[in-house]
Amino acid sequence: MWKAERDKLSGEKKLLTQQYYTLKDEVKEVEQIRRNVYSILKEENGREQPTRKHEHER
Repeated sequence: MWKAERDKLSGEKKLLTQQYYTLKDEVKEVEQIRRNVYSILKEENGREQPTRKHEHER
């Protein structure tokens, strides 16, 4: 009886481990996208700042 439970739990562990690594990879991708978005926004804000300064001087 305990062998059947062990096998069942072992199968669940394998499934959960696969799900964990899949989610880990997805988080890695999302973090890379987030970094890219922040980089683009920072670049865009750098371009807009001189224009804003000029508008404030008027």
